Amino acid sequence: MKKCRNCQTDNDDSAILCKNCGAILYNPDETFTRINHLCVLFGDVVGFTSLSETLDPEFITNILDVFFSRVRGIVSERDGFINRIIGDEFMAIFGFPLYNKDSVVNAFGSGIEILKFLKEYNFNPVSNNTVKKIHIRMGLECGSVTIGMERDNPYSLIIYGDTVFFASKLEKLSDIDGITVGRNAFDVLKNYYNFKPLEKEDISGYTYIENG
Repeated sequence: MKKCRNCQTDNDDSAILCKNCGAILYNPDETFTRINHLCVLFGDVVGFTSLSETLDPEFITNILDVFFSRVRGIVSERDGFINRIIGDEFMAIFGFPLYNKDSVVNAFGSGIEILKFLKEYNFNPVSNNTVKKIHIRMGLECGSVTIGMERDNPYSLIIYGDTVFFASKLEKLSDIDGITVGRNAFDVLKNYYNFKPLEKEDISGYTYIENG
């Protein structure tokens, strides 16, 4: 049996989350665990540093609050969650603790909805009534990761591995207001969406074509 360090409930040895409180049943002082299938979606606001130099800090904070609030909602609606936010970049996870083909479709669908949100939404500073459009790049890949629990937070995951690295790299290679996916994600999504091969670097990737 696995005992939850958060609420002391006994769980089956195969359990990943506590059946009582939902905490992760890992302890980084003892072990990290390899998971064979997980979807990682990275997103990064384009040109946000230069934008922040020209706008009021309070408005910049409001932009991020609105943006990440909507991103959290979109991801959550598709059975994912935001693993971390650093500045103007986010990392979302799909397929944990249960992974299937729908996890890939949900991850990509979240990216599409984020693009739609940014296309329709104008961020308008009160100070000068100037409309600012926000743009983003995103990268998605699925595969094995190493996963554990943060020392002081039983609800927070530490996730790393090649899948995380590739998703992050694909995001940086993506077109502005685009999504680039890795081969594993492409193998599932090619039956539902149109893509073109990534030609920027020697890495296997496919860029979403919105109107095919």
